[in-house]
Amino acid sequence: IDVNLNPGKQTIVLGAGKTGLTLAVALLKTGSVVRLVDNYVTNLTSQLKKIGASEGPDLAKRLSLINPEEIEWDKVGMLYCSPGIPTNHPQPHSVVKRAQEYNIPIRSDIDWLLDRISSKTPVVGVTGTNGKSTTVALTAYILSQYKEFAPALAGANFGVPAAIMIEKNPTTYVLELSSFQLELMNAPRVNVGALLNITPDHMDRYASFEDYVAAKEKLIDLLSPNGLMVVGVDDEHSRSIFEKYKSIHKLVPISVKRELEVGVSWLEGKIYNNYFKGQPKH
Repeated sequence: IDVNLNPGKQTIVLGAGKTGLTLAVALLKTGSVVRLVDNYVTNLTSQLKKIGASEGPDLAKRLSLINPEEIEWDKVGMLYCSPGIPTNHPQPHSVVKRAQEYNIPIRSDIDWLLDRISSKTPVVGVTGTNGKSTTVALTAYILSQYKEFAPALAGANFGVPAAIMIEKNPTTYVLELSSFQLELMNAPRVNVGALLNITPDHMDRYASFEDYVAAKEKLIDLLSPNGLMVVGVDDEHSRSIFEKYKSIHKLVPISVKRELEVGVSWLEGKIYNNYFKGQPKH
């Protein structure tokens, strides 16, 4: 759906990196009034040349980079926050804080993508501390071998930015989701989720390890009503999440360390299926 969801209001994109720039361009194409904000980028000349060459000079001219002090908050309808921008700990970015004061919705580029694709389009979401990118790439490759899912495209936190994915119009979206992106997501739109593992990481962005675990856990809340989620149970934190939700959602435990009595395991190059009935055990 190529539509401006905030007519008459400005949209702020915080962060002028790859995610922010591609989202800003996509928003401009829908007719949005976009203001790009970045404390560390003062000149977009080279990027604007590339945008002008690919999208046309008129669109490039409409992309403006402003200082946080220049934002007219009473005219703002939405803030899209790039994954690298802190929204909570150690303290919210000044732009995020002001948006909170004005009760302006703060969203991620993933939300923007999910708003615009059909509710019938399959979405796979993968998170975890380690192995996300490999899993996302392999999942997209495997799904692309099946007519009903092909082509499947891997992207989001890995590979193709969300704003570019929608232009490629795949049949299936396979999204790598970082804890930062999960924090801002709200729509229960993920058909199949995967939580691979949880070990300490990004502790500069979280007040405690428990907060980091909670961010990963949020993927379960984003499952669609009939969604399924694969959960690694080889670490105590992921295993605890599985135990907490196994009676509420359809969760499939997986392990690479032991054969699960109920679940799917990968040991010494062989798959052990003790979950999906009617499918080969090995």
